[in-house]
Amino acid sequence: MKDAELEVAHRAFAIAPEIAAKYGVLPDVHPEDFIFRFIITHPRRPILEHAVDYYFGDGERSARRLRLVLQEVCGWRGESIELLEFASGYGCVSRHLRKVLPEIDVTSSDIHPAAMDFITGKLGLPTVLSSSVPEQLNTPPNYDVVFALSFFSHLPKKSWGRWLRVLSSKLKPGGSLIFTTHGLVSRDRFGNPELDSDGFWFDARSEQKDLDTSEYGVACTAPLFVFREASADCDGRIIHLREGYWWEHQDLYVLKRNPVREGDSQELQQLAGSSGLLNTVEALSIQLDELRRRARDLEEWLHRIHAHPLYKLYRLGKRMIGRRGDSRD
Repeated sequence: MKDAELEVAHRAFAIAPEIAAKYGVLPDVHPEDFIFRFIITHPRRPILEHAVDYYFGDGERSARRLRLVLQEVCGWRGESIELLEFASGYGCVSRHLRKVLPEIDVTSSDIHPAAMDFITGKLGLPTVLSSSVPEQLNTPPNYDVVFALSFFSHLPKKSWGRWLRVLSSKLKPGGSLIFTTHGLVSRDRFGNPELDSDGFWFDARSEQKDLDTSEYGVACTAPLFVFREASADCDGRIIHLREGYWWEHQDLYVLKRNPVREGDSQELQQLAGSSGLLNTVEALSIQLDELRRRARDLEEWLHRIHAHPLYKLYRLGKRMIGRRGDSRD
């Protein structure tokens, strides 16, 4: 870090304990925490206290949003489950999980060894070191939930589907993979790039300088691209899509692994996991639900406009102008 950034970081570390206490979490922040450095040096947050508060507050908001998704989409009712937090970084969200989700056994995973040492040593969570090669991720397939926040938002096409298949393979039968992407709502943040014929765009650039940008850059994906990838050898199907759900621009997906039912033949189980038709129909159904939700939002918005006094004044003025026009004929 530059001298100016070091000074800002030292000041931020000094005020972190007071702000972290407000959220009831440990104040320790690793010096290499990329998210923390990004937030405290961002020009949109010139007041350092507000920036540090955003770091701890956003982590808590994401943890609470995860709890909501588990309850409303995955059908979780508070029972003890195993969750893998993938691409955890240095614990921005991890530090809040025991407080927000005390019923859940969390394991964090990231590609940075220092991050894993920090989360284990300071936050007290078990960790698994990730890999740059999807197929080399060494975790047992025994998780009820895998949570990957803003991970698929950065992957190139060559590894995107591979990571989806690997992470879904780490689920127990009937388990859920919860992940986010840069979707169509996110495009304006990157200059509205044109997606290719598959519904995919990738730019090899990143503000996280310690990773190869050809492996970790910026990606945008259309929903049908995601559903097609889920159809390719994933033992499950996407059951939920909410566009622009996380941070008001990243799309939320939930992929549910197929349960193993007693009496099912191996052929039927394989068919259930690999059927592209099933995922395509599911994609259309979910997108139709999303369009209906947007239509309801639009209807409510129009109703508020029509009820606004200025709109009524506009209509009155329009009628008066019309009457004057009629009188001149």
